[in-house]
Amino acid sequence: MPMPVVFTGLSLSQEEARTLLAADVRPPVKRGDLDQLSDETVAAIIDGELGGDSAVPIDEIRRALRRGVKISGAASVGALRAYEAREDGMVGLGWVYRAYCTGRIWGTDEIAVIYDPNSYRSLTIPLVNVRFCLERLITRRGISAEEADHAMASLKQLSIGKRNRRSILLHLAGLLGRERVRKMLKLVRPAEDDVKKGDAYELLRILAKGSNN
Repeated sequence: MPMPVVFTGLSLSQEEARTLLAADVRPPVKRGDLDQLSDETVAAIIDGELGGDSAVPIDEIRRALRRGVKISGAASVGALRAYEAREDGMVGLGWVYRAYCTGRIWGTDEIAVIYDPNSYRSLTIPLVNVRFCLERLITRRGISAEEADHAMASLKQLSIGKRNRRSILLHLAGLLGRERVRKMLKLVRPAEDDVKKGDAYELLRILAKGSNN
């Protein structure tokens, strides 16, 4: 049986993916990639191209599913496409996927990043990571739900090129006050500030467990 195929590079590096699962690890999925997979292949989509002509279309996912390709998704484009193709048989998991299912996020704006095309290193922060942290802060009474909603709406006005850590923190400081933001940062554990990576880990751990059974 062929190794699972994993499309990643941004939310989770290809090197990290290989430490979690014996797999054929490929760059973020793009149009045409799924059409080239053999029938019955197990495929995991984490990252994918978002540009109009290069983005993998939902029809391609449906064709692959009809051919018996088993596709799961999480974290980023994988979560979005899993939500869109959930009734066709694509499996989604993780916090980002559930956020799509509940309508807290939609489209590509909150998962999009600018990245180095050679190293796949993200140069900006996806707003979905900020949303995740704000929701954690609500439960820890570091911010109210109304303030979190206002902060997200305001951050969405930043162009994607300005969504780096410094700009986001300065923007939040302008909304909530610098001292307030400092206190908020202390309430969020370092492991919680990258929900996309956490979801990617979860997906690959589940695949690895399944392949070992």
